[in-house]
Amino acid sequence: FRFNAPDLRVRLGEYDFASTADDASPRDFGVSRITMHQDYDTKTYHNDIAILTLDQPTDFNCDIWPVCLPAPDFEIVGRKAIVTGWGTVGFGEAESNILREVTLPVWNRTECDKSYPGKLISTQICAGETGGGKDSCQGDSGGPLVMQNGPRWAIIGVVSFGIRCAEPGFPGVYTKVSEYLDWIGQTVSRDF
Repeated sequence: FRFNAPDLRVRLGEYDFASTADDASPRDFGVSRITMHQDYDTKTYHNDIAILTLDQPTDFNCDIWPVCLPAPDFEIVGRKAIVTGWGTVGFGEAESNILREVTLPVWNRTECDKSYPGKLISTQICAGETGGGKDSCQGDSGGPLVMQNGPRWAIIGVVSFGIRCAEPGFPGVYTKVSEYLDWIGQTVSRDF
């Protein structure tokens, strides 16, 4: 997929798209630049990561706050992570107006590879319930998979793909953010 920066809008601080009485104080921004990873592969979803540069700075408040990047050695396997999004609540269903969240365990590489034999590389991780029933879904792609790291939250993954949604034995696949720390640093430093 190729997007044009002027065609995109980013909303920060939103909770319920259908309500103005949800105590959220969202702010809308234009996008001045989209930086997709130069080795992104649309068939395998390898290097499925991009950075959007907002057209103006934002002030932080109780609804808008930066997420931290993980340390390269941050241990995530076997721990619980949270994925959020406004995607569909089931495969082929309508998208949600309310921000949804679900807590999922991060799988080890061996189990992940059993679900997707020969398809994944070290920059991809899996998260989901082995019996299915909980997952990110259509419309959540690009969203965050976060994990608590002391008093802060770190973004450990970016929603990439899966087999339908919440299928038993098929966890969601996420781009592993810690594998892209150098790329993120180089990309962000060019913008400032």
